[in-house]
Amino acid sequence: MTLHMLVSREYKKKNTVDKVPFYQNIHDLMSKTGSLFADPLVTYIIGNTQIGNFRSAYGIAQSHAIGTASLMHDAEGICEATIDIWADYVDRVAKGSKSIIESAGFKATAGESTPGKVTDQPVIETVNPNVEGVMNFEVELLEGKENVFNIIVATDLSGVSQAGNEVIFAPIAGVTYYTASSMQRKISMGGLPKTILLYALCYSTNRAGNSVLSKIIHFSC
Repeated sequence: MTLHMLVSREYKKKNTVDKVPFYQNIHDLMSKTGSLFADPLVTYIIGNTQIGNFRSAYGIAQSHAIGTASLMHDAEGICEATIDIWADYVDRVAKGSKSIIESAGFKATAGESTPGKVTDQPVIETVNPNVEGVMNFEVELLEGKENVFNIIVATDLSGVSQAGNEVIFAPIAGVTYYTASSMQRKISMGGLPKTILLYALCYSTNRAGNSVLSKIIHFSC
């Protein structure tokens, strides 16, 4: 029996220092001459620039200067969103082939599996680290495999809604949004406005679909 494999999203759990070379290797393998992955939705030029920005932001953050960790987090999120798009592209091309997945630099899942649909409503909590402009979030564990926890923070969340299984994000003019996605249930978000009432919600997603939106919570930091 040949197992139908998918790109493993375990790379989201890597330490920041390990993500940079891992993402660079994916870019280099997918973009090389003769690759099966000639036409990604996000071009390799753009992706390579994002990886470079991530690398630079990580280096600067080692100075521990104020604001550098937040800039690194932003660069990491932008870069990882592109890697996710490339991973989806590899899945479409590979059609379950482990060797094709690995030729793109990704790891393959252990075997054939369909992740359970995330049907529970996630519950999000805040954990104040006593640092201005920073808030830690924790999401309760949900059923399902390879869950990604998505957090949206803003002064007005009325632009975020859900129709069926689709989460609709329609930003409102004049409102700044702060977002983070991770397979880790504990997520730290920096660069938030200080002493202002903020609202947060989350939803979880995996290959089987999106959960419902969490209840909205409010906080300030």
